[in-house]
Amino acid sequence: MQIEFTVSGLKPTQRRRREPSNEQPTVAPVVQCIVLAYQIEHAIREGRARDYADVAKQIGMTRARVSQITRLLQLPPAHLERLLLDDSLSGSKLTERQLRPIARDPERSNQVELFESLISDPSPNRGS
Repeated sequence: MQIEFTVSGLKPTQRRRREPSNEQPTVAPVVQCIVLAYQIEHAIREGRARDYADVAKQIGMTRARVSQITRLLQLPPAHLERLLLDDSLSGSKLTERQLRPIARDPERSNQVELFESLISDPSPNRGS
């Protein structure tokens, strides 16, 4: 017996390519992660969540993933501001994964050096 189903008229093996929308520019995933990190910290400060585990349960993520995202806030404020506001960076191929080792480094001077190195060469293999 074989069962076949369709979703919105498409078989599971078919894929529909989205046409780019001209209405609003897309937000880079790394920017989305930083904004989410600020929102998580704000929710905990306001008492809407007790801790990362509570946030994780509320938004359907693992506690480890919530920790990874919020760790981005350990980047120097100037770097966070640059990532959020500099259109040339937010449109680049920088990923949250590339920023993780920079955020983990306890030395600010190392963070600055690593960040500058990353934005001068944001190839996908760097920082992984």
